[in-house]
Amino acid sequence: YLPEEPFEWRVTDEFPSILYSNQPNTKAFKILLEAHLDVVPAPAEQFKPYEKEGKIYGRGVYDTKAAAAAMLLAFKDISKQLQYPVGLLFTTDGSSHEQTTIQDHIDHGLRADFVINNEGSNFQIIHKTKGHLLLYLKTSKSGYQSIRHLHEAIHRTRPRQGRHQA
Repeated sequence: YLPEEPFEWRVTDEFPSILYSNQPNTKAFKILLEAHLDVVPAPAEQFKPYEKEGKIYGRGVYDTKAAAAAMLLAFKDISKQLQYPVGLLFTTDGSSHEQTTIQDHIDHGLRADFVINNEGSNFQIIHKTKGHLLLYLKTSKSGYQSIRHLHEAIHRTRPRQGRHQA
């Protein structure tokens, strides 16, 4: 199912990525489709999918895998028809929230006029964002307790603005 178009394979900080282009040696795209293929690490038993009431459950099934497959098929379908540069970028560090592979591609010349990212959004189209903020935080709690602890700390900083997602 992989496209026949030219591609660039990169490994950044042990995270592989692949960039397809409908035009050889192109890194400046009119449209770039971008998806991450990884999931947050978890115990092996969480990766065994199961079906319940017609739905599949398991680690990573909702994340971005179906959208990545749709992007792959869309790229294969449109890449030969368009006269302008279109790219498809698959990364494997999206769940780390550092996204060093995307930055590495940018540092090596990747540019795009319009990017379609398939990050989970409850199947809603997100046409804008408030930006990206990367914080390294340390809490006195571990695991999911740390997320709840962080959520409560954020809420205390802005109590009148409702609940915040951590």
